[in-house]
Amino acid sequence: MILREKVGSSFRDVVTARGGPGVGKSCTVCGLPGKSRELEFEIQFARDGDNPGLDRFHVRVRCVVLLLISFMHRVRSRQVARARRSGEESGEGARDPSLPAPAG
Repeated sequence: MILREKVGSSFRDVVTARGGPGVGKSCTVCGLPGKSRELEFEIQFARDGDNPGLDRFHVRVRCVVLLLISFMHRVRSRQVARARRSGEESGEGARDPSLPAPAG
């Protein structure tokens, strides 16, 4: 299970997050080791459930950026789909909400 899935399932709080040069630990997202010339984050989450405690993840900055881009794309896709459904219900048709409204 990758970090994105773990964060969404059973974690409630980021306890610590710090960044620095890679220490050779495997990235939770891509599995590659962090190199000393790359930046990485170490993130600790408090775990809920039957086995409470802390879980630690090492994530390369490149992978954090990719996760953020993926997240933003999903959010944007949902917004467009919601706008289309709303337009269909009102009989106006679909329009991309990021575009200016038609004149008239």
